[in-house]
Amino acid sequence: MSVEIGGANGLQRLLWGSSKNYNRVCVDADLMGRAYPNYGQNTLTARESGQTDEDLDVDQVLRAPAIEIGSYIGMIGKPTTADHVERYGVLNTMSSAWRIGRCINRAKLSNTIGTVTDQIIDELGGSSAAKLLFTGKIIGVERKLLKGHSYGEVIVEEMPASEEDKGKLAYAPTAQGGQLRVPLTNENIYAKHIAEDGTETFVAMVPDLIAILDAQTGKALGVPEFRYGVIVHVLGIAASPRWTDSPRGLEIGGLATFGYDIPYKPLGTYVKPKSVVLEFA
Repeated sequence: MSVEIGGANGLQRLLWGSSKNYNRVCVDADLMGRAYPNYGQNTLTARESGQTDEDLDVDQVLRAPAIEIGSYIGMIGKPTTADHVERYGVLNTMSSAWRIGRCINRAKLSNTIGTVTDQIIDELGGSSAAKLLFTGKIIGVERKLLKGHSYGEVIVEEMPASEEDKGKLAYAPTAQGGQLRVPLTNENIYAKHIAEDGTETFVAMVPDLIAILDAQTGKALGVPEFRYGVIVHVLGIAASPRWTDSPRGLEIGGLATFGYDIPYKPLGTYVKPKSVVLEFA
């Protein structure tokens, strides 16, 4: 089982569990339900007091050789129990990732990329679990690399859809007009809408997931792929209750851990993903 489902780390379990390596069963779960910059930001740590500092120390020790001398660093976390995974893990996240990928591939094959956000939202449980936050063009990208983390901000300006395209979408953007600003620390931290009259509204924030999709392909863009002029959809996905149903979860996974004193405003209601194994086995 991987600590996080996000990025290449989420696929490591398939590599090491394969018959080529250890030939072991992969668990359809992780300890984040998304990605976070630091190892200590996981749902098991959020439930076990005293673990946060220890996990952060491990993260810093392992990150240092990669930053200072360019080494490749790998780590195997300490064993946990099936009971801990069931009680504290975010379940069926591999299934969720597979289903999102299937949505994008189906949209490509059926020439319906224009409604891929609708398809993803439906797959994730509907408009209570996921929302199209904004659609527009990237007009500004700021980023810098500091001690192994990417910091910066993406600025998206609305690019109004044609009446024909508007008619195709079942779920309209939450915010319209003006700009959307998304600060990042490896991951997208919050999405703040700035209306044409200057009114500012936070439309999503961690631990809810903020994904920026390439409107031409439906695929998520990572920090290195943010470019001026790219047309994007900004999607928000509700966080697992493993993060949101306790003050400690929000302390570790919310805005406070990134240095922002902003009260958490839930995006919606989390819907547990359907297991691919149970559906197709």
